[in-house]
Amino acid sequence: MVADLELFFVVYSSFQLEFKETRQANFWRSHLCSSKTSRSCYYSKRVEDSGFHKKKKGLFCINSSDPTPTDKKVVLQGNSLPELKDFSSCSRSKIRIAIPSKGDIGEDTRSLLKESGLEIRLHNPRQYWATIKDFPEVEVWLQRPADIVRRVQEGQVDIGFVGYDIVAEYQDSSDSTLLIHEGLGYGSCKLGVGIPMSWIQVTSMNELSRFSEERKSPLLITTKYPKTVKKFLQEKGVRNYRLLHMDGALEAATQMGCSDLIIDLISSGTTLRENLLKEITEGTVLESDMIMIGSPLTMGLNNAFGHKVRSFTRELLERIESHLAAKDHFSIIANIKGSSPGDVARKIGSQLDLKGMDGPTVSPVIPPRGFDSGMYAIGVVVKKNRLYKAIEQLRSIGGSGVCVLPVSYVFEKKSARWERVTNTLGIDNDS
Repeated sequence: MVADLELFFVVYSSFQLEFKETRQANFWRSHLCSSKTSRSCYYSKRVEDSGFHKKKKGLFCINSSDPTPTDKKVVLQGNSLPELKDFSSCSRSKIRIAIPSKGDIGEDTRSLLKESGLEIRLHNPRQYWATIKDFPEVEVWLQRPADIVRRVQEGQVDIGFVGYDIVAEYQDSSDSTLLIHEGLGYGSCKLGVGIPMSWIQVTSMNELSRFSEERKSPLLITTKYPKTVKKFLQEKGVRNYRLLHMDGALEAATQMGCSDLIIDLISSGTTLRENLLKEITEGTVLESDMIMIGSPLTMGLNNAFGHKVRSFTRELLERIESHLAAKDHFSIIANIKGSSPGDVARKIGSQLDLKGMDGPTVSPVIPPRGFDSGMYAIGVVVKKNRLYKAIEQLRSIGGSGVCVLPVSYVFEKKSARWERVTNTLGIDNDS
């Protein structure tokens, strides 16, 4: 009886291991491997019918169209992805968007997309991919901000929502990502220098540079942005320093005595002050906001998939642009007396806040039988911060029955941002 149980356990365990290996291999092949991608490497044991090979360290993918192993294979280690030398062979059919997986910026990005008409549906809170209602051809991947930049510039993701500070730090070069929208209106902060309040003699970057040169030991600077900070310190003439890394709570580094100063993201400055740190003149490394970036590798493809990516990206951009523009406006509808449409238009045109975006709309009101004519309905879009001024001006020229409505979208004649994208790609605006 015991022997039978032992045999059953061995067979069952072997089946479980084989099933798990095959399922994992199929997952990585479907998500990461292009059928044309190849790079030389060695391999050992083949996972049956999967196109993958296992080794002690790393996972190897052979050309999935080859029935037998060859010397053209790809090594995938950790989070690294294969280099796509011939990107025209991109085999996936769905467009990919990447958004931050956690925090306020993740929630704000999902809210922005929903308000722009694209509702993200996360089917399982433990999963890192989602769909968009009414857009079956689009996948949404929830990623860490730094990985969003990496995936976009590698062409594994087509569109990314991320902070400018992360793009500046992690992109390989200025042309490895495409800037689609430069300011989405949330996630605003700055990367700045924070020094101890006890350094009374240091109030500017020039004084910090001199202070560092007078020291025998280098300044210990804690930051999460070594690439950006090195460039900034070089521009400011600070040479006697050493960079240290911390993943979070940088403000504590000076109190613990392991750092002289920090260079970190600053919003209101309250956290700095509460940890006995202060900002200094010319100590702002960069201003950051949430931005929308695209992959030149996929958006520049001269095939059906490239056209599909560009078409969706343009729609997404214009939805977001028009929604952000509408947030600052109200629509006013009112009645006003006049001898003619031209007479009413002249009255409205004499008021500063009633000129609208492209002028007011004036149309005759058909009065009930027995009532005098000469009433006109007007429609005008005004800035939110000028709403009450506009109401007062409308009343002064005889306006009545004033209704104020929210504006959902304001579409311009054309998108200057999309024209910039197509010019950068060197393609026709409608292709």
